[in-house]
Amino acid sequence: MFSRIINSAVRSLRLNNRSVVASTKRLASTKDFPPTVTMDDLPTPIEDWETCYEADQAKNNIFLAGSIGFFIFTLIAAKFSGLVDLAYYPPDKPADPESTQ
Repeated sequence: MFSRIINSAVRSLRLNNRSVVASTKRLASTKDFPPTVTMDDLPTPIEDWETCYEADQAKNNIFLAGSIGFFIFTLIAAKFSGLVDLAYYPPDKPADPESTQ
């Protein structure tokens, strides 16, 4: 019984190997391979990198300044509306409960 199991496993492995070999042979026989990629296929820059970098940095600096301004405006609005307490001063001492009675 053990030999029957092993024989069937070996037979199925042989059949699987044949199909793998056949499929790889089929792939190798096609003649429509894509062309090889060379360095000439890479994109080339249109303008100097430094001018592009400076333009990008100018846009980023404007965005940063606007973000900082919006943060300061939001912080001031939250402070004056009473939404946050920035704890500039220590809290007042509570009234003495014995003196109020």
